[in-house]
Amino acid sequence: MTHIMFDLETWGVTPGSDIRSIGAVVFDPLAGTLGAEFYVNVSGGARHGLIREPETVKFWDDQPEDTVALLLESQVPMAIGLAQFAGWLEDHAGTDLGLWSHGPHFDEAILAAVYRAAGQTVPWGHRAPRDTRTIYEAAGWPSIPFQGVQHYALDDARHQARVVNESYRRLLAPRELLAESGELFRFYEASHRAKPATDDTISKAERNAEIAGRIEGLLAA
Repeated sequence: MTHIMFDLETWGVTPGSDIRSIGAVVFDPLAGTLGAEFYVNVSGGARHGLIREPETVKFWDDQPEDTVALLLESQVPMAIGLAQFAGWLEDHAGTDLGLWSHGPHFDEAILAAVYRAAGQTVPWGHRAPRDTRTIYEAAGWPSIPFQGVQHYALDDARHQARVVNESYRRLLAPRELLAESGELFRFYEASHRAKPATDDTISKAERNAEIAGRIEGLLAA
């Protein structure tokens, strides 16, 4: 499977909203690497019946001029930008695609609605979408410094991919995770405490040392 993270900059927060740009990056969560990238600024969504929500228009009015300027460079008509992204997805993933975005009801839902409004086929299947927040939570919400410009779709996509990579690393490296959290140690201590001791002379320190030894053996297995 090819994993691709994408991010949108939009004119609204609900399906049917116009969009400003699409940024995407191929990444490998097992290797922890980023790969090929895609970026396009688009215009002309109103021709397809897409809307601009007043609160989001105000949001963009309040953003730094340098950030907004990045979204105005080299704009292409909406239909062309959508076709370019669809072709890029096909080139890099085909049908074996894991398409990640930050939240299940924002980027993926909005972009699918844009494709339909433009009369184009949504270029991913129903099994492709993946949600960052679910894996972030499972991994304890990793914190990684942001690199680049926030609200620039490609930099946002890169950052989200890096956090997914770190989430995979934590979830697939139990020794390192447990060294940080001690959660399994507490679990074993609690389960041991629930059982009556066979020797009342065993101290708590000795019991904890025994538990620690069992944990070390489990992790080394």
